Order: sequence, then structure tokens, then C-alpha cells
Amino acid sequence: MDFKPALYMEYMKSQDFSQIECNLAMSDIDCPYSLAELGITARVLETGEYHSYGNPELKEVIAEQYGVDPEQVLIPGGGSSLCNFLVAATLLGHKDQALVERPTYEPLRSTIESTGAEILNLPRSYHNSFNVDLDELNHLMNPKVKLVVLTRLHNPSGRDMELDTLLKIGEKAAETGAYVLVDEVYLDFLPENIRKPSTSIHPRLIVTSSFTKVYGLGTLRMGWAVAPKDLVEQCCRINNVLGVVPPMVPEQISLQLFQSGGISRIGAYARRGAGENIASVAKFIASQPQLEWVEPSAGIIGFIRVKSMENTDPLAEKLRMKFRTMVIPGSHFDMPDGFRLGFGCDPSELKEGLRRISLALNETDS
Repeated sequence: MDFKPALYMEYMKSQDFSQIECNLAMSDIDCPYSLAELGITARVLETGEYHSYGNPELKEVIAEQYGVDPEQVLIPGGGSSLCNFLVAATLLGHKDQALVERPTYEPLRSTIESTGAEILNLPRSYHNSFNVDLDELNHLMNPKVKLVVLTRLHNPSGRDMELDTLLKIGEKAAETGAYVLVDEVYLDFLPENIRKPSTSIHPRLIVTSSFTKVYGLGTLRMGWAVAPKDLVEQCCRINNVLGVVPPMVPEQISLQLFQSGGISRIGAYARRGAGENIASVAKFIASQPQLEWVEPSAGIIGFIRVKSMENTDPLAEKLRMKFRTMVIPGSHFDMPDGFRLGFGCDPSELKEGLRRISLALNETDS
């Protein structure tokens, strides 16, 4: 494999966040609860039974969430990024093609590139409200395409897809023998009554998710994939090269979070705060004639276009250096005319950050 650098990740890890007063770059919430408040006890530190391929109880709990058999659940001992890698490494090789949404989360694209497969771009354009262009998908699909790669909610726009669109994508993939990888780390921002995991829509759809974005528990490195049993088995064989067994303590914590209702508690908090902050950002953008966006379906990220700019890198740098405010320049998503705004922070920090963005824009225009 020819590993490609994840430039977005390198960019984020190089930042001195102690110098940032308004962090509108982060894409997950700050979990407001301690583990003790979420029902986690010292029992998680006790030596438990050895599980070569993930805690069976945890697999059962996750399987129940998706309405699948536990043997369809992969828990490799890392975040959703590891799950994405294992799925890609299982399905793709140098002679294959992958159809990858554009714009998308850059480390996800780098993961696919690292398999050696040829990447075909599937447009999700601003002018089409970041919807998948089904006509273009049908045009690009061919027997060499082994994997279609999507994010849901879309990163960087926060937009969801119509379920009928997902169904049609799954049907087209089935025609050519491909699978569809849907990274759903943001999906739980949707209200439960309208949230439907992609695996329930078509059997060719594979889902990855984790306790990061919605739950603010990224340091657990607890991710999972839901896929056909034979693909899970192949992913496990590849993961045997990368690690021996999943870490016991994060698995125990994750299981207790499900059993105690802690995950439901965090999710309710996250959805409530996200809804309030989306409204604040929408009001701000309406007051700024040089800005526009497609309002997210839910969640804490959105892509904001600056009408007067072809490249927002200088704006992002000015915000960081002069105004101690951070956003992600659109160049990291192949959309240099805007920036991704993260608004999972406290409302007061968001309000101040938006004020500073307005000041920076006014300076640039003057």
C-alpha cells in the first residue's frame, strides 16, 4: 500500500490551541458529563474475559441499534477511521476504482487513495445543495468500481441524503457488484424519529460510526462498522496484522455507557445544543451579505461560502493569528471559496467567534 498523508489531520495537530480563544474548527461536542456522572464505575478496570474480536455483549448492543446480527458488527479497537481503512483495504486494490463524494472529509479520501485504487469524483456541489448527483453516479458506475464512499451527515456541509437516494445508490451498486461505505459519525445528530441507519435501507450499504462527533468521547477510540458477515470476517483478518485484540477498558466503558443510558443522555444534550447553535449561525449569515450557506440538516458543522473570495486560506490565517479564532479553510475540502464552521461549542464562544469573523471580513473588504 502507498499511504497518503492526511493533510487535514496534520494541519489540526500542528495548531497551538492554547492560543485560540474561539475554536470554531472542531467538529465534535464537548461532553459536559464526567464518566462517573454517566454511570461508569471502577468495574471497567477489572480484568475481564479475553475477547479476540471484540466484546460479545458490546457487539450485541450495537447490533440491536442497527437491527442486525452481532456477527455483522466489527469492533477493531480504534475509531471509525480504522473501520473505514479496514473496509477499504478489504474491498479495494490497485486495479479497482472507488467512487468518492467530493467535497468530503480529506482523511477519508486519503484512506481510499492509500489502497492504490483509482478515485473517481462523485460531485456533491454547493449549487445542488450538496445532494448526490444520481445521473452522474449512474454515468460513472462500472464493473471496476468496487466501493462508493459517502458521509452522512455530509462532511463538510452537514446535509443529509434522502432515503430514496440512498436506496437508488444501493441498487446501482448491487447491479455492478460494488458496496457503499457510509460514514455515519454525524448521523445521531438527527432526531431519533427521523433517523434511519443506511444499513437498513439496502444490503450493499456498509456503515461506520463511533463515539466521537455527537458524543464527544473521541479519546475512547471506540468505533464500529456494520457490514455483511463475510466482509466483517475479512476485515478482522486484516486487523490481525495491525493489532492483537481490541483494548478491554474502552470496550467496557462503551458497554456501560449503553447499559446506563449515558449515551442517550449525551445524545439528547448534543441534539438540543446543535439545534440552538444552527439557529444562531443562520441568523448571523443572514446578516452578512458576503456570506452564504446551505443550512445543515442537523449537527454542528456547516460550509460557508464567501462570495468575494476564490480562496479563504488568507482569511482563515487572519482569523487565527489576529483574532484568535479558528475555522477550517475550504481548501481542505477541495472548496477553497469557503470555510467549514464548527459550532459544537458553548453559545457564548460561538457568538464571540461569529463577531470576530464579521470583523475580519470587514477588514478584508476595506
